[in-house]
Amino acid sequence: MNKYIRFSLIISVLIIVIGAWKEVRAPHMPAQTITEAFIATHLVKNNGLIRSNMTTRQQEYLSESIGLWMYYLQQVNNEQVFRQQFDVFQRYFYTSHQVIPWIIEVENVSTVNALIDDFRIMMALHHADQKFGDANYEHTATAIGKTIVQRQLINGVFVDFYDENSAYANDSVTLSYMMPEAFQYLRSVGILASEYYEKNRRILVDAPSHEMYFFPKSYYIPSHTYQFEEEVNMIDQYYVGFYRAQWHGDVSQLVDFTKRQLAEHGRIFGRYDAREGQPTVAYGMR
Repeated sequence: MNKYIRFSLIISVLIIVIGAWKEVRAPHMPAQTITEAFIATHLVKNNGLIRSNMTTRQQEYLSESIGLWMYYLQQVNNEQVFRQQFDVFQRYFYTSHQVIPWIIEVENVSTVNALIDDFRIMMALHHADQKFGDANYEHTATAIGKTIVQRQLINGVFVDFYDENSAYANDSVTLSYMMPEAFQYLRSVGILASEYYEKNRRILVDAPSHEMYFFPKSYYIPSHTYQFEEEVNMIDQYYVGFYRAQWHGDVSQLVDFTKRQLAEHGRIFGRYDAREGQPTVAYGMR
């Protein structure tokens, strides 16, 4: 997907949600967006797979893309297209009913997953069952959840990925992957113990902010430390803020930074220097 389109879509949604929570107002977004029409027309292939872009990555398909699309489709109650994408998911991404590959390239299917993509697909399926009344969606969501807990819960903390080939799980979690509703769902269906739910919640809510008000990138489990980046990706920052807000964590500094950027520049840039708070790229969203 074009980086500007992806950045604009995600930031628009997250600013609106965070802003509403902290009484920041954003322009009205129409139900049928230009980005939605672009994806359906230019990125979704005849077989239902969503290519990454229209140029150099046409034969590359991500679990991130289908997860975002499925989550959106259930939100707007598009049962027909959701069903089609569920069939695509089962045909191409869930063939082993184990690891969901984070990327498929032509005939090369990755044996590595991505925690946030699995979470998003799991929740899309759970919500779809509630809305459309198809128990197969809930069954699949529960099965995905069990696999995640079995393979990616290390010392009570979820980690970013698992490689099925080597049976290796990494030892850190990206904070923008910590999706509260996924943790709440896993706990509600008895897959995740309450103590581990709280442990993960505290990691996100207690995360310190940088001197320029940016959140850490990740949490390193062996040393119990947070890792900051020299250059921050604002999509990651707004996801962390969005999820912290859902868990009633403090996001006031991120909201204040957003207000200042909009007042001074009329836009949010895609990346910033973490120490200076200055944009490092030209693209952004007005």
